Amino acid sequence: MKSLKVFPIFAFAVALFLSSFTLEGKDKPKEKIYIPPQVKKVMEETVKKGVVRNDISFSIVKNLYLPAQDQNFLILIFKAKNKDLMLLPFSEKERKKGVDFSKITSSKFNVFFWFYKLEGESMTPFKEQYVPVELNWESGVKPDDFSTYTVCTIIPEGKYLLSMAITSLDLKLIGIVNYNFTLPAPLEFKEKLALSPVFFIKSFKELQTPEIPPVVHRDYFIYSSLQLEPKLENVFSVGESPDIFYFVYGCSLNPEDKTKFNIEITYNVKKGDENVIKFAPYVFDLPFISHQIPLKKENDVNLEPGKYRLEIKVKDKISGKELVEYVDFEII
Repeated sequence: MKSLKVFPIFAFAVALFLSSFTLEGKDKPKEKIYIPPQVKKVMEETVKKGVVRNDISFSIVKNLYLPAQDQNFLILIFKAKNKDLMLLPFSEKERKKGVDFSKITSSKFNVFFWFYKLEGESMTPFKEQYVPVELNWESGVKPDDFSTYTVCTIIPEGKYLLSMAITSLDLKLIGIVNYNFTLPAPLEFKEKLALSPVFFIKSFKELQTPEIPPVVHRDYFIYSSLQLEPKLENVFSVGESPDIFYFVYGCSLNPEDKTKFNIEITYNVKKGDENVIKFAPYVFDLPFISHQIPLKKENDVNLEPGKYRLEIKVKDKISGKELVEYVDFEII
């Protein structure tokens, strides 16, 4: 049975996160004008009539979420074509004349969010946000490639339709994407355990000061004072020990030490119905779980290329509640 290599590097910083933000209340935010009328009109047509406006090519590829007091820290991951974002500062005349992409070092543009709350058959405007963006471009960037970006915000539980717009500063170029998602009510997990979306990280960095969202970043996002670069796909190389990251909802505090939990987690790596790696149980004292998972069998033999499933067994040793979840991954 394999031992788990645990590095609780995030424990202190993440524990502070729950009190580090001044969060909006759960009630409907007061009406404020964040989206210019000409952009809002196009967004409404996209939401209500399906009219597509794609002057700027981008797509939301997935979302993650983590706790933020009694709300959710929503992480939106989107891809955009380099050329479209690099051209945004230029006028239509300059774009038609032709632009030397090798000389572009930065670009500024706007991001607008319009959240609609979905309840039954009704769709109610809930929240607007404006995010000013400035990106730096390294030499050698390929204009026709797509890059990955993240933008985060704090939002209550519920079912939502998001209309997201990227525009040029003069608002003449507009790209809009609609995206549906659902968020839990973190404080309502009393009778059962639940996990936030499980993801793996390419890199991490602990920062000196927390970041208040929303901010657009390329490749990574910042959760309080943790800079995390998530992997978009659960695909690993032979011999790799990927870093996993997730949160366990619904755990009870230790009555003998109300600053700690008592969470036992056991992993198995399965190939079909066969357990190819069995890890010894490990006990965590915080519900933020982050550590490496060595994908090696007994005697340090690497897993062969192929498709596998990670079984995550969670037991809250205080309340006795248990949970089993699975995450598919591939080794190439």
